[in-house]
Amino acid sequence: MLKQFIPGLAGVMLLGALAGCNSEEEPSELTSTNVEVTSFYFKNSERNPYADSVFFSIDLANAQIFNADSLPYGYDVTRMVPYIATGGAKNVELEVSRSGKADTVYNYTTNSTDSIDFTHPVKLRLLSLSGTVERTYTITVNVHKVKADSLVWDRQEMTALPTPYAAPVAQRTVQMNETLYCMSTDGSTYAVARNSNPAEWQWETASANIPQAADINTLAATDRELFMLTESGELIKSEDGREWTSTGSVNWAGLYGGFESVIYGAVKLPDGTVMLESYPSRNCDNTLPEGMPVSGTSVPVTYHFEYSMRPMMIICGGRQANGELSDRVWGFDGYSFIELSVTPMLKAMTDMTVIPYFAYRESTYWKSYEYPALVAMGGVTADGKQNDTVYISYDYGMNWRKAGALMQLPDYLKPFSHAQAYVYKSTLTDAQQKSVWRKAGRNMPQWRVIKPVTEWECPYIYLFGGIQADGQLSNTVWRAVINRLTFKPII
Repeated sequence: MLKQFIPGLAGVMLLGALAGCNSEEEPSELTSTNVEVTSFYFKNSERNPYADSVFFSIDLANAQIFNADSLPYGYDVTRMVPYIATGGAKNVELEVSRSGKADTVYNYTTNSTDSIDFTHPVKLRLLSLSGTVERTYTITVNVHKVKADSLVWDRQEMTALPTPYAAPVAQRTVQMNETLYCMSTDGSTYAVARNSNPAEWQWETASANIPQAADINTLAATDRELFMLTESGELIKSEDGREWTSTGSVNWAGLYGGFESVIYGAVKLPDGTVMLESYPSRNCDNTLPEGMPVSGTSVPVTYHFEYSMRPMMIICGGRQANGELSDRVWGFDGYSFIELSVTPMLKAMTDMTVIPYFAYRESTYWKSYEYPALVAMGGVTADGKQNDTVYISYDYGMNWRKAGALMQLPDYLKPFSHAQAYVYKSTLTDAQQKSVWRKAGRNMPQWRVIKPVTEWECPYIYLFGGIQADGQLSNTVWRAVINRLTFKPII
């Protein structure tokens, strides 16, 4: 037994010796020719305290190192200290090229604490332990070229209202299901235009046969019909905006909007009392709560809540029966109105524009988080002036604050009231869109993807008309988008 054991023991010892020599003294062929980058990130510094939170992708096949999610606009990358780990390279060098200056080469192997300018792509050269294999990587540090969270109203993304009139005096646009209906008038005749895809801007326009003088500013829609009030307060309706008929319902003071297939508004009784009214008539609480406006409310926004059996219609601002303006938000569930406001807007207003959209908040580590939001703009204040401040609510209108600077309107978009806004998604692609709208007016950052993406959905705001400070109708439609939404998504 002893003779049989000794050769086995010697064999084990021999293998161990060979393994030791292979790992410490004589590298294997695989190790000696390795030029792989196994890790890359930036070290923290006083200038860049959270630099190590930036994630970098390493594309070994194409020798590319990059951060797929860009750093914020204006981030300083001129003095960054990289951390580079390799699979066993003998020599590691960084070559920095700058316009108008000689290239600078840093030897990372001998000094790994040099601050390096990553404003432009940097070459990373690795030499294997054997000295026989060399590979060059390109390090690209991506920084947003625009402020990602800005709500941009591009000067070149504006066109005229879809109306046959050269100088319309009034307009109102509503949405029935997914179709937009834009009513306009030159003061004596009426026209309607409809479109289900405003990105393409191909509207069907026709004359509107209205039996008597109507107030276009009261136009509203259910999921089946369009409604409007005549100047005498009679409710009229239409299925397509072209042929209008009377409902026989009179004494309406204003329309709130459609909830499912029923239109709701306020009627004024002979004794001066104002009540909630519906058409077709529906069993609901006809008492309006104290402070409830009767006209001039925003176009309603309808939310479908995850745990609610029915949607909620939300309206903002407006004029009360006593003539005072409201700074409150009201919700309707199909039976009664309730006040939703906890922190109302800073000003009481009428004829505001309210949009269900998005907003972004950025953490210390430059990670952006998307939130659904109600965005309110425009309107007329109690002193008769057009509001020039954008407000925002992150909780369905319960609490409001002044929106951040990146969400405020540009100087060239003058204050307005009586405008309507709707959000439609457009499919963005690498190819330039050929239509009345330019594709956000910016070059898409192709480096933001790590898998091929050819198209993605982007929600745009379309703002119709608006009354300016001089009382004239603005014959315009503006398109806006948050910059970040136009960026090709990371997958």
